[in-house]
Amino acid sequence: MSKLDIYELNIDKIHMNSIKKSMNAFKVANPNQQGTSCIYSMQSSSSTYEFDIDQCIMDKIIYDEESQDAVKNVLKIILKTILVNYKSSEFIFESWINMIYNGRDDLYDNKFHDHHSMNMVNKRLIPDKSLVFYIQMPNNLQNNDGVLFYKDEDVVKHVLPREGQLIVMNSKVSHVPNVACHSTQDRIVMGVNIKLL
Repeated sequence: MSKLDIYELNIDKIHMNSIKKSMNAFKVANPNQQGTSCIYSMQSSSSTYEFDIDQCIMDKIIYDEESQDAVKNVLKIILKTILVNYKSSEFIFESWINMIYNGRDDLYDNKFHDHHSMNMVNKRLIPDKSLVFYIQMPNNLQNNDGVLFYKDEDVVKHVLPREGQLIVMNSKVSHVPNVACHSTQDRIVMGVNIKLL
């Protein structure tokens, strides 16, 4: 049975706004490209991940120093939240930020997907868990606008995430965020795939 675990994270609004600002600058510079930026992919442990993240160099084209610090702090809080539930101290993870531009459904592939199968095809990290942290949600929602659809066995269910929530699912759970046709805000999330060793 598929299920989602939802956590309310206490993230400093300064960090959230800094990430939004950097992604909005990316959107202005790249209006015809869905905003996706890979942040990290590395092996770490529950005792060293904060240090490991601090040592990483991010893409300076997208992130200035302030937003780099914000991304690193948010990622540390996400990992701290999830790692307390697992006995394994060693793990591999990859993370990225994704921004779906409002009013640009033509840039968005709204098909169900799961991160286990996607990474098998791409021969990347095959994760145990997939995590989505909501930095900014669309506004002016009507009906099922902006919900996260996911499959629980053969039944399609949905949840409407809120800003500041972390959704954790098995990496084999098929899911897709729904468009928000009336929104004047973009959807911005930080994604993390994690494999426990």
